[in-house]
Amino acid sequence: MGSEINFWYILLSGVTSTLIGFFWYGPIFGKIWMKDSLNIDQTTEEGQRKMKEMQKKGATTPMIVSIFGWLITAYILSNLFSMLEITNVSEGLKIVFWLWLGFTVPMKTTTVLFSNHPRRLIFIDTGYWLVTLIFITILLTI
Repeated sequence: MGSEINFWYILLSGVTSTLIGFFWYGPIFGKIWMKDSLNIDQTTEEGQRKMKEMQKKGATTPMIVSIFGWLITAYILSNLFSMLEITNVSEGLKIVFWLWLGFTVPMKTTTVLFSNHPRRLIFIDTGYWLVTLIFITILLTI
């Protein structure tokens, strides 16, 4: 078997993925994502009203679920890297790219297309996954 699983790096991966998501769906693509995914245009009164409603509900539950999901993802990737005896970043990135292309891209693309959302959401959502998986891979293989 490959190297031992480092739970500190898995925990750090969960924190890192949350920070990436905060910036990705906040200052970087937040307005576009809100408009396209949630049908909220912040430049209109209706959009501002919807935003206030969402802010009242809060994002605690989705954030907790997201962190937990990324911890599971990091744990599974760590186990996979161990089983495949992947010990460097380059090998890990090759594996994670193919996993992203084979699983994340088709699932996110299908979801966006069947929900009739703008196609640019495919790039925003799958891009987030790719960037986050790259960071997790780097943490797990350094």
